[in-house]
Amino acid sequence: MPPTDAEVPQPVSAAKPNPRNNPTMFKIFQNVQYNVVQHKKYVKEMIKLYKKLDEDSFRESFRNALQYLFTFGDTSANVDRVVQFVATFCTSLDDEEEFLLFIFNIIFDCQCVSGQSVRYRASQLLAAVLSALGDDASLDDDLCDKLLASQMQRLQDTRGAVRCRAALALQRLQNPMEPDDEVTRAYRFHMSCDPSSSVRRAIVMSIAKCSRNVPFVLERLCDVDEAVRRAAFLYIAAINVTQLRVRQRVLTLKVGLTERSVRVRRVVEEILIPGWLSTFQGNIVDLLKAIRLDNAHDAKDSQYVAGKLLESLFKRLPISELLEWLPTDKNLRLIPAEKLNKETAWYWRHLAEHLQKIDDDDTLESILPDLVVLTGYIRA
Repeated sequence: MPPTDAEVPQPVSAAKPNPRNNPTMFKIFQNVQYNVVQHKKYVKEMIKLYKKLDEDSFRESFRNALQYLFTFGDTSANVDRVVQFVATFCTSLDDEEEFLLFIFNIIFDCQCVSGQSVRYRASQLLAAVLSALGDDASLDDDLCDKLLASQMQRLQDTRGAVRCRAALALQRLQNPMEPDDEVTRAYRFHMSCDPSSSVRRAIVMSIAKCSRNVPFVLERLCDVDEAVRRAAFLYIAAINVTQLRVRQRVLTLKVGLTERSVRVRRVVEEILIPGWLSTFQGNIVDLLKAIRLDNAHDAKDSQYVAGKLLESLFKRLPISELLEWLPTDKNLRLIPAEKLNKETAWYWRHLAEHLQKIDDDDTLESILPDLVVLTGYIRA
């Protein structure tokens, strides 16, 4: 069935001719909306134009182009590409700092207007520029304070899409080293309470990855929205497992391995668990030790999660690798007493059950001892 008009991306039409607007500049803006592949080429062309024109003429045309761009709603992928181009251009100039102040002032002027599209695009451009600046970039303290105030205000916007863009823009303005950081406090509140799932997801993606934020992200593992849950698991997967408490590891696996969404569960099984396993150099027994809880209240949960974890690993790892981590004596087909503990016993039992389930009798026989040998082992 041919796509409807609503499904076909509509190009951004050129603004009404203004004798003071530079036609070459507007032609560049017209061209960059279709794909990002040629953005590098057009950045060079825009830089040439920037050097050719006098400052006032260039800035007036550039401001007019942005103000026209900001009138388009948040569903235009073409405008998204133009915004990305503008961010790339702004951070590619030799006198980058001076031109950025000009751009930021345009953004400030647009932040409190009544038009929702304008507020949305202004925050989107700010987020794109801050992202394009790179990790080593630094901004004047007064400017940072002004940027922070404007985006904190937009985080309270009545429109969810604007709050979402403000949340993304605030990512570079948070200070995870400060326990009472204003952005972090706002992030935590909106991550838990914002009615828009897009805002909650944006904050999970943006909030700093540190142990203090983990408890708040863990709450999002059970969010009603699939995309938020997926983002939360990706966040936890990006943190070294050794930085998580044992209960946090158990909770993550318990929720993740019983997740109803295939897309979310795939993150757990294909990204999070392999990442945790690699931290322990692939040693499955060591990973089991990392989720072991010994007190009576939690031990049952821990064993349940261990079983679910092993089921997942058994589906994805070759038999040869599974056998590598079973410390049995090849002749007696028993785990030596000095290597026998809860984890090796769990692993031995679950691996035997798995081999029986898939009817791999030859391999099963290679890890199970003769009855006489086992009886003597137990008595000893």
